[in-house]
Amino acid sequence: MQRSKRDILIELLVIQTQAGDERAAADLFELWNPSVLSFVNQRILNSQDANDVAQESWLAIMKGLNRLRDAATFPAWSLQIVHHKHTDFIRRQIRERENLKGRHQQLQAEQTTSTAAQHQSQMADVGRAVEQEIGQLPLEDRRLLTLFYHQAMSIEEVSKITGRSVAAVKSKLFQLRQKIKTNIERNFHE
Repeated sequence: MQRSKRDILIELLVIQTQAGDERAAADLFELWNPSVLSFVNQRILNSQDANDVAQESWLAIMKGLNRLRDAATFPAWSLQIVHHKHTDFIRRQIRERENLKGRHQQLQAEQTTSTAAQHQSQMADVGRAVEQEIGQLPLEDRRLLTLFYHQAMSIEEVSKITGRSVAAVKSKLFQLRQKIKTNIERNFHE
């Protein structure tokens, strides 16, 4: 297999970089970086993320370059590092999405719990207010409400027990509900 001038130049630059030649390292970067970027850009669509992965790859390449025994294998060796950095990037993206999803679900659960607790507290406040309003009614009105709401009697049954007509029971229940509602709304808006 015949090697190209480019392959020979890369091998020479690798050897010189391993020997500590900073200019050779800069030339190696300039010559090989388009291959690294091409490899990364084929896999990562966001250019900022692709550049970040390429930069991480170069840091790893330069850090491990002295462990490379055969300078001729640099292209395959370096692209293997780029592949690993790309894989690390994908794993980070997955973890971040899972963390965001988990955090979103946690916030939703907290919001639901908070909303339910607020609703429960408000309902308890309304319940106490209704009881207080009923407690201030005349005995006959309280009795009418108790028969209909607490003992779940029909209008006809309440009518027989109280001696009022069905229409009078309906009318009185409506008036009492409106009075209680008006008083509670007034108290909650104060």
